[in-house]
Amino acid sequence: MCQLYGVDIPLYLMNSFYTDDDTKSYLSLKGYDKVRTFVQSKCPRLDAQTKLPVDDESWGDDAWCPPGHGNIFQSLQNTGVLDQLLSQGREIIFVSNIDNTGANADFQIVKLMLDNHVDYVMECTPKTHVDVKGGTLIEINNQMMHLEMPQVPPEHLPDFCSTKTFKIFNTNNIWVNLKAVKNRLPDIKSEIIVNKKKVRGREVLQLEFSIGGCIKNFANALCVHVERSRFRPVKNLGDFLSLRSSLCDLDTDTFQIHHNDTMGVPPVISMDSSVYTSVEEVNMKFPYPLIFKNCQEFNVIGDVTFGKNVQLTGKVTVEVETQQKYVVPDGTVLNNQHLILKRS
Repeated sequence: MCQLYGVDIPLYLMNSFYTDDDTKSYLSLKGYDKVRTFVQSKCPRLDAQTKLPVDDESWGDDAWCPPGHGNIFQSLQNTGVLDQLLSQGREIIFVSNIDNTGANADFQIVKLMLDNHVDYVMECTPKTHVDVKGGTLIEINNQMMHLEMPQVPPEHLPDFCSTKTFKIFNTNNIWVNLKAVKNRLPDIKSEIIVNKKKVRGREVLQLEFSIGGCIKNFANALCVHVERSRFRPVKNLGDFLSLRSSLCDLDTDTFQIHHNDTMGVPPVISMDSSVYTSVEEVNMKFPYPLIFKNCQEFNVIGDVTFGKNVQLTGKVTVEVETQQKYVVPDGTVLNNQHLILKRS
């Protein structure tokens, strides 16, 4: 994009104290010298019973946790990155989850913000059955606010998860005016999200903040409805398989991923966790892109390798006998089938 438009758009990775060293080592190994990093704050984990910080010295770094992506504004200030960007004349930052392959710089949103003096934009997209845990927007006292699942009382969880009650969800693609951030620090606040975890066999609490929850700090804030293609996270091997299928094409000029799924959402993919354990394993078992045609679900049970031009439609399950290996031949078409492969 920088070459296409003749601009210099810096890329920053916000790391935690857990990931910073590994990230820097990987960037150095790959020669990605233009990717910058900064480290966010850290907070003590709390004992779930006493509500006091874990005080066991043997825990080391495990006694601490990153406080969530809502900490980004304070971290930009603490590390000097905010002042550095402002001194360069930068006005807008785009923030997204690192696993969202659909997130990219959209200059239409930048123009919208600059033309209308907007300080904060949250990209939202229609909620589907696979997004029921995603954050959404509510209004309290004429103030737009963000609502996360851990904040919802148990008796209201069905309402929160409903695609009829809450029809949109937050993609976590966020645009913010840096001058507005500078002017509002250190008063930018977000609701505390209490995350319950089990670490070293001990029940602990992590206090976290979300960047979506920061929307209430900006009077000139907008929610922008975007296409589903701007939200394509890769959180597991099934998401990875979907990304390297017929559903996605890579634009080699802009390095943007174009999504071809006419249904709007990718299929729900489940693969045998005893067989498909890594990216390398998936690449070996699926040497060619699968062709998804309006496919809602795809399940693989057992050790299966898929040939070239295998097409899947509807709900498909491929199951094999335990400890047997099979190859689905080139050109196979599976339409709403539960295929059980057995030795003759």
